Amino acid sequence: MLIDLILENTAKLKSSVSGGKWKKTLSPEYKKQKKKVAPGVPNMELTGDMLDALTFKPYRDGIEVGVFDREEALKAENHNKFTAKSRKTKVPERQFIPRKDQKFKKEILTELKTLAKEVVDDQD
Repeated sequence: MLIDLILENTAKLKSSVSGGKWKKTLSPEYKKQKKKVAPGVPNMELTGDMLDALTFKPYRDGIEVGVFDREEALKAENHNKFTAKSRKTKVPERQFIPRKDQKFKKEILTELKTLAKEVVDDQD
């Protein structure tokens, strides 16, 4: 359910962090690539691999949400703008995972807390 909520926001071209809509502009090069998939739609679904790699890792003291596959993590890094290096890339910011100083929007946080409680209960 947690990942589904994030993917639903992404499909609606909305940030799972701010809740705001993404800019609908695509670079001319990317627009050509998208013709076969979803012409003109900035839904980060060129191949679907990056969003398919979105998952979570449970820990005793919480849950980490992210893209942990090395190749796909670079794409996620560039869209989420986690570092100064990625902020310099031409990839537009389409944030679906919060930076360390941010949180998910309320509905996702609620689901995250529910999931975290289940994980802790399972470990006891």
